[in-house]
Amino acid sequence: MAKTPRPRTNDDIIDEFKTAAWQDEVDIINNLAAKHPWLVDPAKPYLVEALHTACNACQQNSAQLLVEKYKADVNVISPDGLNALHEAMNSHDIVTAKMLIRNGADVNIPTQTTDGFVDGWTPLHFAISSGDTEMILLMLKHGADPKLKEKDGLDAAAFARRDKREDLATIIEKMTAQAPETRIVPKRKTPGPGL
Repeated sequence: MAKTPRPRTNDDIIDEFKTAAWQDEVDIINNLAAKHPWLVDPAKPYLVEALHTACNACQQNSAQLLVEKYKADVNVISPDGLNALHEAMNSHDIVTAKMLIRNGADVNIPTQTTDGFVDGWTPLHFAISSGDTEMILLMLKHGADPKLKEKDGLDAAAFARRDKREDLATIIEKMTAQAPETRIVPKRKTPGPGL
C-alpha cells in the first residue's frame, strides 16, 4: 500500500525558501513567493531571514532579488544581532555589500551581538578584520565613520593596530584625514561717517 505523503507545513515552506536563498536558486524563490506571498510580506520575518541567509552564503543573485524585487529591509537586525551588510562583510562579499549600500544599507550600524566576539562591530570593523583593503575603501567612500568604537573601545585605526595591521591603520587615517581647520577672520571694517 502506497504511503500518503505528509502535507507540507508552513515550516517546510519557510525552510525551502531559506534553503533556496542559501543555494542561490532564484527560480525557486520566485515560485515560492508567487505561491505563498506571506513569505515576502515585510511585516513577517521570513524575507529578512532569507536575505541574511543569502548574504551569509555569498549568494549574490538571491540577495539582490530579495532586496530589489521583494524589498527586504537591508537594515533589520536579526535575533543574532547582525544585519545584511554585517553578514556580507563577514563573508567577504563585496558585490553584495555594494548592492546593499545602493539600496540604503547603513554603513555605520553596529552589531547588537553579545557573543563577546563581534560586539559593537560596524561594517568597517568587519572589513578591517578581513584585511580587505578594497572593502575598507568601499566603506569609507560611502561614509563609514572611522571614529566609531566597538565594545572594547577601539575605533577603526586602533582596531587595525590591535591586529598588527599598521598598513590598514595608515590607509584609514589617510582616507579620513581632515584638512587643518582654517579660521576665517573677517576683514576689519573701515569706520563710516559719524564714527
